[in-house]
Parts: sequence; structure tokens; C-alpha cells
Amino acid sequence: MAFDILVSPIAERNIDDAIRYYKIYSPSAAKNFRKKLFDVFKSLQINPFFTVKYRNVRAVPLKKLPYLVFFEIYEEEQMINIISVFCTHQNPEKYP
Repeated sequence: MAFDILVSPIAERNIDDAIRYYKIYSPSAAKNFRKKLFDVFKSLQINPFFTVKYRNVRAVPLKKLPYLVFFEIYEEEQMINIISVFCTHQNPEKYP
């Protein structure tokens, strides 16, 4: 009973921005970010029932990185919609 993952255009931009940022410092850092993000995606496919942050929006952190993955679950469709990949070092007013 694996869930399908749909990544929103905003989340895609967030991911691209993070990878570009990490590539400036080190290609291995960008690779590490990508690996940890895909680890979260795999985890969500198996069990997406993490803490509800606001209404039906849930969040899960990336291990050892300052990012939260915000998502919604559509149980009937067996789908997870990734809304945003948010850097927690940003201004809190930008919090999705």
C-alpha cells in the first residue's frame, strides 16, 4: 500500500534552490541533500502519517539538515502532495 508522491511546482523550485545553494559550497553537499530528500520521500510512501502542523498539512524534517518537507495526504487516491521544502533558517514570516 505505497503512496504516490506528487511534487508541486513550488516544492520543485525549493528543491532546485537548495541544490544550487549546496553546489556552491560542495558537490557532495548537494548530493547529500538530494539523498536525504529521497530518503524522506521513501519514508512517506510507506508511512506518511506524521504530525499535523496546520489543518491537513503535515511536516517531516530532513535528517541533519535545516529543511522541513510540508505535504498533504489524500488517502482515497493513495497520494501525497509535497507542498514545500522549506529551509528553517529563513525568515519565520516566510513559513508556509
